[in-house]
Amino acid sequence: MPTSYKGKPAEVRALNTLIRLMRGSDSMSQYIKKCTATYGLTSSQFAVLEALHHIGPLSQTQLGIKISRSQADITTIIDNLERKTLIERNRGVVDRRTVTITLSKDGKKLIKASFPEHLDRIVKAFKVLKAWKQEELGRICKKLGQSLSDRN
Repeated sequence: MPTSYKGKPAEVRALNTLIRLMRGSDSMSQYIKKCTATYGLTSSQFAVLEALHHIGPLSQTQLGIKISRSQADITTIIDNLERKTLIERNRGVVDRRTVTITLSKDGKKLIKASFPEHLDRIVKAFKVLKAWKQEELGRICKKLGQSLSDRN
């Protein structure tokens, strides 16, 4: 449903685009949550496991940046994953303030088992768009995100 706002064409277009973007994003988030919930994880917890699986050990700050979460959020996510014994915190030997997050044995097992299904769901979700449209959507989202980051 488009905006009911009656303003300048550029304002109406921007509002309608935002509505579509947010609804599409919300729908995708709900779709992904259904998959991650089957493994007893939130989408943010799954994103951390996925990042550690594909990139390797990272600091909490690096993980927060990688999955676009605040420092407070990433601390809570890491605490919960540690309680589930899916990750481990490792303090630096030289600088004890440095904490590196790694996958535990259970975490490695879970992400290896769950990632293929997760990926399959993502591929199926995007099949509605031709390959070039997926690439264009990616470029558009990146451009929008970067332009907003530049304003901060």
